[in-house]
Order: sequence, then structure tokens, then C-alpha cells
Amino acid sequence: EYKAIFAHMDMDKKKHLVKDDLVRQLALFGFTRTPAQIDEMWMEATNGKSTLEFDEFVIMIDGKMRGLVSREMVQNALTVIDKNEDGVGLAPPTGTILADTLENMLCELGDDKLTAEEADIFMQAIKIDKAGYAKIDNI
Repeated sequence: EYKAIFAHMDMDKKKHLVKDDLVRQLALFGFTRTPAQIDEMWMEATNGKSTLEFDEFVIMIDGKMRGLVSREMVQNALTVIDKNEDGVGLAPPTGTILADTLENMLCELGDDKLTAEEADIFMQAIKIDKAGYAKIDNI
């Protein structure tokens, strides 16, 4: 998973990231951080170097990025769209979301829509059952 994310962020395939790569991806995924916060994150991850290598990236993701959006926040947002198959009515929540629906929403809704490639990376990181559903609790 980390390799796919790193490869996506390394758009010019230089096998390392620069701070602009990080800033661009944070913005694409709707993470708002001040320049000072980004500088602090970068300095901690790189020890002051101008590039971020894959192993440093993994440490940064595990240590810093995990807290930007909590699992509970994502699950609550998905629960809002968890409804019966025809999309109407007040059916009880199923605890699942159709993967195709989720992927379409990522690409079509909101001010910061994901590209198809970004949505693919996200979808690869979640478990989808044989029927094409993702359990909200597993996202």
C-alpha cells in the first residue's frame, strides 16, 4: 500500500519526494496544514534533507499522517451514504457501501474531487468482498 502511494506521489519517477510533492498530495486529499506545520513534518521526516526517501515516507505516514483524518471520521461520513440499494428512503444502515458507488463519489463529489488514478489507489487500499461491497468498519 505504501509503495503504491509513494509511486503515485513521485509523479516524475525520481524515486524520492520533494516537499512540493507532499504539499500537492495533502491538498488533493483535502488535508489542510499551515506552511509551518508542513515544514515541521518535513524536517522531522527528512532530518533537514531536501528529499524524502521511501523508508522515511513510511515512518512519516505511520507517525504523522495517521492523525489527520481519524478512522471514526471516515466511517461516520460513509455511514451517512449507507442506505438501501435504490438510494431512497430511510432504510436501516447496512454497514456496507457498494465499492463502485464509493469510487464514483470520490471522483464526482465535493470541491476536491479525486482523479481516477487517485481513486484507484484509495480503492486498492480497502477490502472489497466478492459481491462488490466494502464494510464501512474496515475502511
